[in-house]
Amino acid sequence: MKGNIQDVCKTLIFVITILNITACGGSSSSSSSSSSSSSSSSSSSSSSSSVQNTAPIANAGPDKTTNEREEVVLDGNTSSDIDNDPLAYSWTQISGPSVSLTDANTATAKFIAPTVAVDTPAVFRLTVDDGLLNHTDDILITIKPVTDSISIAILGLGNEILVTNEPTISVAGIASADAPINKISFNNPSSAISGDAAGIENWSVSVPLAIGDNPLTFTAQAADGKTAEINTTITYYPNLAFNTPLILSQDIAYKNETVNLSVTIGLSTGTEPTVTLFTASEDGTPGSELEPMLDDGKLPDEIEKDGIYSTQFAITPTSTGYQCYRAKIEINDSTPYFSELRCMWVTSHYTAEEVATATSVADDLESAYLTLLANGKTEIEAANTVVSSLSTNIDIGEAGATGDGGIWWVTKAGILGAYHPVLENQRAAAAKQRNATPRKQNPISTKKPVVPTVAYPATYLAHRNYYVPSAPAQPTSKYNLRTKTAGENNPILSNKALIISPYLNNPIDPQNSFGSSDDYFGVWNSIKNGNQCLLYAEKEAVNNGSLNVSLSDFYNLSSFGYIHIVTHGDNFYNGLLSLWQNNWGPNNFLTGSLSQVVIYSGLYLPSDGNGGYDITGYEDDLQAKRLVIAPGGAIAILPSYFQRYVGALPNSLVILGACRSTYNNSLANVFLSKGAGAVVGYTDYVNSSYAQNTLKMLVEEMYTGKDVGEAINATTAIYGTNDADNDPAYITLSGASNLSFGSGNFSNLGFEDGTLTTWERSGDGRVISQLGSTRPTEGVWAGIISTGLGYTTTAGQIEQTGCLANNVTKLNFDWNFFSEEFLEYCESIYQDEFKVDICEKDNSVTTNCQTLFQTNIDQLCNSVSASDVSFDQGGVYNTGWSRKSLNIDSYAGKNVLLRFYATDIGDSIYDSAILLDNIEIE
Repeated sequence: MKGNIQDVCKTLIFVITILNITACGGSSSSSSSSSSSSSSSSSSSSSSSSVQNTAPIANAGPDKTTNEREEVVLDGNTSSDIDNDPLAYSWTQISGPSVSLTDANTATAKFIAPTVAVDTPAVFRLTVDDGLLNHTDDILITIKPVTDSISIAILGLGNEILVTNEPTISVAGIASADAPINKISFNNPSSAISGDAAGIENWSVSVPLAIGDNPLTFTAQAADGKTAEINTTITYYPNLAFNTPLILSQDIAYKNETVNLSVTIGLSTGTEPTVTLFTASEDGTPGSELEPMLDDGKLPDEIEKDGIYSTQFAITPTSTGYQCYRAKIEINDSTPYFSELRCMWVTSHYTAEEVATATSVADDLESAYLTLLANGKTEIEAANTVVSSLSTNIDIGEAGATGDGGIWWVTKAGILGAYHPVLENQRAAAAKQRNATPRKQNPISTKKPVVPTVAYPATYLAHRNYYVPSAPAQPTSKYNLRTKTAGENNPILSNKALIISPYLNNPIDPQNSFGSSDDYFGVWNSIKNGNQCLLYAEKEAVNNGSLNVSLSDFYNLSSFGYIHIVTHGDNFYNGLLSLWQNNWGPNNFLTGSLSQVVIYSGLYLPSDGNGGYDITGYEDDLQAKRLVIAPGGAIAILPSYFQRYVGALPNSLVILGACRSTYNNSLANVFLSKGAGAVVGYTDYVNSSYAQNTLKMLVEEMYTGKDVGEAINATTAIYGTNDADNDPAYITLSGASNLSFGSGNFSNLGFEDGTLTTWERSGDGRVISQLGSTRPTEGVWAGIISTGLGYTTTAGQIEQTGCLANNVTKLNFDWNFFSEEFLEYCESIYQDEFKVDICEKDNSVTTNCQTLFQTNIDQLCNSVSASDVSFDQGGVYNTGWSRKSLNIDSYAGKNVLLRFYATDIGDSIYDSAILLDNIEIE
């Protein structure tokens, strides 16, 4: 806001005339007499003595932008006086929200920018006076609202009702915020106990429980007054014995459509319980009795007496809202108790018009945004302009800007949208068929750099796998915090590596592909050429000229110890939780964080043939707020998608190579709660070369024996802690800094993780705690593969890859063969069989395969006895537990694939199943 100084070198006798000229010609700078009036003699005297005096020149500095609640310095030191007269300074506020100026009568004044809701201008005037003449200059300060990031998450628990038989539960979590966090507090109204947790960024607390439901609230409170909270309900009964949670086959249903809802729960009671499914309110209050849940081996129950109780019933909901359920368990005369709560959201299908609106809004706002950029606007200015226009759009429920050029919105129908232009040489958001936008320089940020978040050590619950949906899990005997001490070995439990790269060369969106800057050409080459016993390249999900990446690639992660996702990303939906309207659908995707990290899948909605888009196959996840529609029909993924579908992870290292992937911990927390050991990402829009270089070096340093924390330190010593942008993107580490590559040894060989973590399943493979009266030979869990129990009809196998030590000689395991064919098909062509294979493994290629062990029905017919379980066709016999020892010394020192396999031969009517346990390599 600079005015032109006109004719400042005039004598005092012409001052009045000069002032009149300046007032017409200048808008924000002026010279004037320091006296408003004087006598003629005084004027004459002044005239003769001031012929050489020149008015000073005020300079308030260039206009600038600042963030709310930050200190602003007004600097007038570049003001000047050609006569070198001493100058007096005075700062005053002309417009904008009122502030308190400090040192207003000096060259340098200060104030704290007030809190604002939108970008807000404030004008300040500097007056400099040499004793005779003065001059003014104005400066415009644009005050930006800060999209403060504050989040809190519970590791291992989630945010739904959970159960325990211990009177005190240990809860651990992570919290993060831009401002310092003062404390983490908890409240349990059932026991009337509240207090503060120990720790801040990594917090933990032991909470006393009352019998029954305990609705717990955990709140993070930051120094700037912002708070975030997460809620969970713990159900405590001393005699409960769940070993899997209550699981619904679906969490979305549609009005007036009949669905067959399957419900399961796992119990280990020692005594046959009575299990009944009840309706429940959203707060967990049990309602009416619905269906008995049985463990009888008749569909929907898959295996008799395996401790999994099931039911299935048809439901035709007629109204929008949640339909919730709990299971009631009764054992003899003991006090009955209830399971955790599970809910299904009932809604109407999106209409074609609503989908068309969602996609056209996305495309139109992108076009408007890019036009604004072409006309000289910065990303921030363009975003604010577009959001202002969205606020008057009748099809939009809410919209907002990220504060850094991004835009988010939710339509009146409840469809989420998001957009940020792809920035040149960076990994920001993507939109189909758009050229990367050269980044216009927004004003240099005065915001303090984000300090890398290092959560050390990661305080996971010992039984965290219990809370993974759709996977058998740990018994609920107790929940203790597992805290690793400094220096303790903390290896990744699988040496299988995966890269997901949807924008290496995306055929639908070539303009926004990474090309040679993709991590596929950096760290992935290092892994393919590295020590395969530490880490080997098992799977590439890559769009390289053709579409090969699918949504399933983003959740089929459970067997991988190294998971690398390189894509576009951003952070959206700050403040949406407080604005949410119930008719938009579930809002639990916003729980525990004020904004959400969003990554792009590289997939696009297909055409419906009528100029619109087809959401078939995506609608449930759009309704549940797990997916987002971006311009061009691009599909982006929210943390809630990973929360819903990802199974237990083998202490994995997760690399999120996308812009703003760790802007907050909303996405990292999900992976940590699923069992990841550590998550690496970037706080802001990251330069692609910086990301490629740092991630490549990080992995190469870990190959030398460093843990991930040491590798981060070595990497940042070379490349710096950030990418040196005006708004720098920092590399961050969340989780355990002592996570390291393992030796490549096999793990979870006794299935005591409670899941098939590290094992890859094909067909029917699972873990169970019992099969009738047959229990595991060691620990709580055993593996089972079958030819067709439940819904599988042909075969089942589990396999794992690992490195054998140079002195390995034996493979030992316990096995027990159950079959209906022992009654019907001895000495027939129908011969179900059990095999154990081993192969050498070179990255994803297998060679030198050998069958170590093979047996079938005929070979076992004379050594079986009646079992106390039945499969779907009737009586079952079994061999009883046997111990097998096999020679594998020819594979010593090699990376090998070990496979256990059950298959039908000749029929698919009569079923067989093999229990496995206590696998050892010696």
